[in-house]
Amino acid sequence: MDVQEFKELVKVCTNKYEHFKKDFDAVFNSIGDFTADLNWLKEELKANRSLLKGMAIIKTKEEFTLLQNFFEKYPEFKPFKEYIRDVFVNNQYKDKVGSD
Repeated sequence: MDVQEFKELVKVCTNKYEHFKKDFDAVFNSIGDFTADLNWLKEELKANRSLLKGMAIIKTKEEFTLLQNFFEKYPEFKPFKEYIRDVFVNNQYKDKVGSD
């Protein structure tokens, strides 16, 4: 999933679910790197792999609970859930969402 595909998914879910935009803003603004530009994050992670551990450490239990609830409520974001898990929890860099 590239940036354009991600934006399209957000648009589809905004139209499909009444409270999606509010939930999306609450969750993704709490992990702000994903809302501005996915490519920026990808380049930062390539350049500074230690950033992975640093970013994983600063996440609070509340943020992970927000994420978990968000992904349960909006199944369209399952590939993004797996990407976040692999990159931030398992420290496995991936080129794009949905890639192995």
